[in-house]
Amino acid sequence: MCCLCWITSKLNNFKEWLLGKPKQVFYKRRVLESNEHEEPCKYQREAEKLKEEYRNLEIRLSDSQAEVRNLESKFSRTEEILNDVRREKKTLLYKFEEEKQRKEKALTRLSTIAGDKLRVNNPRIADLSDENRPIKLGEKFSELYDNEWTDAYESLEDVGVDEEKIIKELLDILKEVYTCCQHYAKAQRHRLIHAITLPSRSDEQSQDATTPAIVVSKVVELQKQTASIAISDVKNTIITTRSEVADTEVKQKYTVRCMQLCWMMAIQDPPMLLHFGPAQNEDFDKNVFRLYTKQGNRVDFIVWPALVLHVNGPIVQKGVLQPKPS
Repeated sequence: MCCLCWITSKLNNFKEWLLGKPKQVFYKRRVLESNEHEEPCKYQREAEKLKEEYRNLEIRLSDSQAEVRNLESKFSRTEEILNDVRREKKTLLYKFEEEKQRKEKALTRLSTIAGDKLRVNNPRIADLSDENRPIKLGEKFSELYDNEWTDAYESLEDVGVDEEKIIKELLDILKEVYTCCQHYAKAQRHRLIHAITLPSRSDEQSQDATTPAIVVSKVVELQKQTASIAISDVKNTIITTRSEVADTEVKQKYTVRCMQLCWMMAIQDPPMLLHFGPAQNEDFDKNVFRLYTKQGNRVDFIVWPALVLHVNGPIVQKGVLQPKPS
């Protein structure tokens, strides 16, 4: 009985399986047929969607191209404006530089004129670039006494000349050179000023008159620039007329150095002066002269002159004198 029930159960299961198999096959077929029918629709929808996106992209591209053309046009106009501004700036800078140069030239001329007016006959205004300005000449004059004067003194002493005679001879050389340089420099300046301010008149017709400061300044400058030429002429004149000032090499060296310094002193504006001291037996100012080898209050003889900035001016270098013993 149990065996029959088991067999019957198996047969029923097999029957049900047979009946369900065609339904599964049919269902799968219907699914496949449904998929085959829906696939073209899906592709078609995607294609339409892509076409729509393409059209939108074309529209955006066209708009972008139009915007680019518009920007290029604006850029071109801006570039033209910028070029105009650059040209205008360049023109303005050129005009500015021209105006600046004219102003600087005018200021330079004004400064030169003002400087010339200040310097004319005013020794307190010195050109610091001038190696022969008064303070420098004072230093060189002191070196002349320490070097060339000492060498000449020792040279004459070696041949047995008396001390006082040596000092007098060297002082006389300096005094004559100084006097000649003062005279020649003054005459040269007068002729130059006359030639510039009164070219239509001869020296005989000339009269003293107020000379423009610019003329005096330029003449003084010219004298300084041509000093070496003038010194050479003065040297030839003095050595020719007084051969004893150059009868030895040492004395000639001393004389030439005296000429160089005395000429530069004479062409200063105003001229520098050598103060050859008070006469023998007179009192002297110890602020102007220092003592040689003795002590005393009255002059015995002058050894070396004092250098003065100008007439009634301050002392640049003290002189040297020998006093009579107290």
